[in-house]
Amino acid sequence: MNKIGILGVAATLLGAIATLVGPLGTDSKDDDSGKGQAAPPSATVPASPSANTSVSSSASAPQEQQATFREVYAGRTFKLRTPRANECLTSFVDFDKGRAATGDDITPDEAEIALQACMQFGLWINATSAGVSSAPIPSAQQCLEYARQGGFVGIDGYDQLKEEDPIKRGTTLCFETDEGLIVRAVTEEVRWTRLDEPSKEWAVDYTFKATAWQP
Repeated sequence: MNKIGILGVAATLLGAIATLVGPLGTDSKDDDSGKGQAAPPSATVPASPSANTSVSSSASAPQEQQATFREVYAGRTFKLRTPRANECLTSFVDFDKGRAATGDDITPDEAEIALQACMQFGLWINATSAGVSSAPIPSAQQCLEYARQGGFVGIDGYDQLKEEDPIKRGTTLCFETDEGLIVRAVTEEVRWTRLDEPSKEWAVDYTFKATAWQP
């Protein structure tokens, strides 16, 4: 084969190689796009927030919902006694002012609970809300919720009160007073006495151990 024939064969082989391999010394756009489509490193994938979010929200929710209460007084004893005289008198407890007393026939508007011996009046309740529970109520928040359930109301006449008395020894009274206090009064004693008086046959004496909070 002469020199020209050898050069022609070589040129043909080089052309075939160039066709298969592609242009040499150039950056292929296909290679760049292929790199861009590759899955990113695992470190760049954002972690699912569900676990951390649920824990932090559930932990903070009770703190946000729990109200703060300041204790005004604790373990204070109050005695509420049916007036024994035939006069028209009222015994009452004013938890806002922290006092119990016996006065005239007019029950003070600020008193939360009273016993009136006037025309067989009986038990008198006056509060924004009031409830009574046979189970212990340990916290101010629970007492407030129980008071707002209501159900603790006055009863006319001592005969009916003796039959339906909602205040038993060990029961807890919860009040939301007109001045905004939350009061828990635990009944330590209930004593009924038969009287020899024409105006009323029965009298009752209550002893409470009370704690009050200010929201």
